Amino acid sequence: MTSQIDRVQLEFTRQAPGFADPGLTLGREELLRWVVESLPLEATTVALDVAAGTGHLSRAAAPHVGSVVAVDVTSAMLQALRAEVERAGLDNLRPMRADAGRLPFADGQFDLVLCRLGLHHFAEPAAKIAEMARVVGASGTLAIVDLLSPDDADLAVRYNTFERMRDPSHNRAVTADELRGLMDAAGRPVTDWSARVVEVALDPWFDLTRTPDATRQTIIRALERELEGGPPTGMRPRERAGRLSFLQTWALAQSGPRG
Repeated sequence: MTSQIDRVQLEFTRQAPGFADPGLTLGREELLRWVVESLPLEATTVALDVAAGTGHLSRAAAPHVGSVVAVDVTSAMLQALRAEVERAGLDNLRPMRADAGRLPFADGQFDLVLCRLGLHHFAEPAAKIAEMARVVGASGTLAIVDLLSPDDADLAVRYNTFERMRDPSHNRAVTADELRGLMDAAGRPVTDWSARVVEVALDPWFDLTRTPDATRQTIIRALERELEGGPPTGMRPRERAGRLSFLQTWALAQSGPRG
């Protein structure tokens, strides 16, 4: 039986070459700036980026901190990250292979632990957040950035089904209340919350995951039917000049120092 980690490694090995595409939502400069400007970054900060991928957030944060360790479970993503680190001359950013569920670090080792767009790929998000919380110091910050499911349970199922059709490594996006609950359960309740509605162009979204044509057409037809008044998908489709897009909600949840 294929495990979730196997799915993630398979899919992100395929996707790694496409992560440098400047048209991708995940690399959009204003979204990275929103996160970086919201974080408590200091010249002495020792940071960890979990499920870092090719390091969009690690690379954006590195000039503002003392050091960053960027971990990911997929070797191809780390290879791409190392190339980007070398190209940018970021000598304070260290890529490292590690599983988010078994971080090879001491309790309280980091001032700041980040996870951006990784949570919806985790089979056991509660365990992963607990592990991230373990390696944050008592005076440190845990920050999770992820896309959210609709609050309506039926709509959330439909939304996650379409996301999973496009990318089989997508497990499930949580709701806003679930994210707050997960951080509460890890002993790091949310002390700062912000969110953005993000428009996602359909073609680059499909191209990154090399979604098969038949699957693309199934999703496109569902979005078109919704625009015509049909059943909602949870994806909030838009059409401009004949081009389809949809909306995601991204949340940035931070837990500051323990009281």
